[in-house]
Amino acid sequence: MAEFIISLFGDQNLGLQVLICIYGYIELLGFGLIFNFKVPFKKKVWLRLAVVFVMTIAFMMISAVIRWWLIDFKVPFNLTYAGIQMAYYLLFIFILYDVKKYDYLLNFSALMTGEILVGKIFSLSLNLFGKNDFETMSFFSDVNDVRDWTIYIIVHLIFTIVLAYLMRNRTNLFLTKKIKRNIVIISITTVIILTFITPISRSYEKESLSLAIMTKIFLIIICMLILFFQTTIFAESKREKDVYIIQELMHKEKMQLTTLQGNIDVINAKCHDLKHMLNSLETKITKEELAKLKEASDIYDSTIKTSNDTLDAILYQHQLMCQNNKIRFSVMADGECLKFVEPTKLYSLMSNALNNAYEASVKVEEEKRIIDVNIHKNNNFAVIEVLNYVSGGVKFKNGTPVSSKNDGSNHGYGYKSMKYIIDEYNGNLTTSLNNQVFTLTIFLPLPDNKSE
Repeated sequence: MAEFIISLFGDQNLGLQVLICIYGYIELLGFGLIFNFKVPFKKKVWLRLAVVFVMTIAFMMISAVIRWWLIDFKVPFNLTYAGIQMAYYLLFIFILYDVKKYDYLLNFSALMTGEILVGKIFSLSLNLFGKNDFETMSFFSDVNDVRDWTIYIIVHLIFTIVLAYLMRNRTNLFLTKKIKRNIVIISITTVIILTFITPISRSYEKESLSLAIMTKIFLIIICMLILFFQTTIFAESKREKDVYIIQELMHKEKMQLTTLQGNIDVINAKCHDLKHMLNSLETKITKEELAKLKEASDIYDSTIKTSNDTLDAILYQHQLMCQNNKIRFSVMADGECLKFVEPTKLYSLMSNALNNAYEASVKVEEEKRIIDVNIHKNNNFAVIEVLNYVSGGVKFKNGTPVSSKNDGSNHGYGYKSMKYIIDEYNGNLTTSLNNQVFTLTIFLPLPDNKSE
């Protein structure tokens, strides 16, 4: 087949360059599709794939002619070919994938770096076996096309899949000014390295086997560093997103706390007035009617008092929720030991803990619908314990309970919000599960003036 393709072009050198470009662009196309397996396609994907296929053939021919024309000029030859490959991947991403501007830059940077990394790993392996990768792709003394191509494809496929998995979270980033700046910097760095350093070093790899090995090791390290810095961008984006969502949740919770405290004040005032009115109505209504009205007004007397107004409001809210769902809500709380916690943060912390307990409790049989809250001072710590039964157990990942909701990726921010607040106070959070009883324990170090 190779001899046939070369013979079609009359000029053997031109035919050889065409053959090299056919192999090269098939590899570029395959790597791009596999590496971007998690990146969403644009609409009319089959039409776009057809366009990419035609574009690939065009780039093959253009690259072959330019390589043939510059064959005697090593550095311009490699620089030009590298630039054309970059242009190919820029168009490849633009035509096929539905990505935003900064995701586009990061995707291009990762795609080019990954493709060069995989190629250098394979060619370095050949060099370490004493083979010249300019002359052969076989690890053996003899040449067997089926065997050698099978090894080549399998090795490239394995490394491509591994890289694609490691770099799968490079789209839909949460973009801050810092992350945008980092994406631009890493993209420019990638272009400089891949446009100049890689092709220039390739020009001198023929001089000796030892120089080829050292050059490839250097480029592999550079490529791995670029990909590592890209993964730090993914991690930073996730952290920024988490912080943004947590702050938004806390802002909403601050508004909820203000509304709740206002509603409780109104309810308590009305219940207090109602009790006085009932005393004057005892001789005017039946005992049954009086008993029902007193039962309704008892909500005022049942309000939990902990010496902490914010904590009282939270416990009162969840006490009503539990009453409506036949959940026994048991509280022993010293609110004084939590007065150093900012009201909004205390509301967020306790609401998330109690909401999780409430959601678990409504799923168990009625006799196990119990939420036990214990807040006390222990040495130099304020300790918050929330116990409740769970149905079917709790899955943990890295010590963190996993959301039981269908879309776990969009949930779990309640727990993250709790961790965020606890970390602010240099505290600690632990969870445990024993005989279907889930225990959440929070330790918050008391300020010096509270530790006496």
